[in-house]
Amino acid sequence: MTTTTTKSVASSLVAILSATVLSNTVHAATYSVNLNSGSSALAAGDVAGLPLYAQPNYNNVSGNGPQNGIVLKDETGSTTAGVTLNFTGTDLWNSGIGTGTANQRLFQSYLDSTDNGINTFTLNNLATGLYNVVIYTLPDSLDGRDQSYTANGSTLFVSSGAGAAFNTNGFVRATATTQDGAGAVGNYVQFDNIPVTAGTPLTFSGTARNFRTFQNGFQVIQVPEPGTFASLLVGAGLLLGLARRR
Repeated sequence: MTTTTTKSVASSLVAILSATVLSNTVHAATYSVNLNSGSSALAAGDVAGLPLYAQPNYNNVSGNGPQNGIVLKDETGSTTAGVTLNFTGTDLWNSGIGTGTANQRLFQSYLDSTDNGINTFTLNNLATGLYNVVIYTLPDSLDGRDQSYTANGSTLFVSSGAGAAFNTNGFVRATATTQDGAGAVGNYVQFDNIPVTAGTPLTFSGTARNFRTFQNGFQVIQVPEPGTFASLLVGAGLLLGLARRR
């Protein structure tokens, strides 16, 4: 094998390992839920969500709450983990942004609450680990209505101002820690590294601050253990070193 061929093979293997590393840093298991009214259901092959977490096999959940024991499939379509969802909510409405793309269908319907009410979501039977939670939040009017979300003792606020328009601005993360504070306008919130122990549920809730809550859907993403991709990085480094020596 020539030096050029060896370097080419090594470089290709490094690229493959690097892609694998990146994939593993994104998620270990993902449970994605589309709260929809039927016309905005996502097909199994539809890929939706933030670019970093975009996945197929959303769970289409229709109807009002409370509902309990909904079995969720992961991003591969498997339900063998036995993860279930319980949630509360009052009614489903449409945001009116259209259904032409998978992400529009994700944002098209939303679950609301009673006036000044609270919607709570609980996932059971998750594996032990850390999880990121992304909640998509676009109502039928960009009128500045406010809500807050709480998970793992932290609270974030989101406001449906004009800057939250998905068709114009795409995904906009709300990061405010006070009502109408800096970074409040957005169409999703995200909580990172929520610890879960097997047998302990993961719960998050949305609270209306001046009308009703609004949830289009959400994703719960398991964060891989550092060792999962650290070993891959070591392998990639060894291959790169081999290519350079030759």
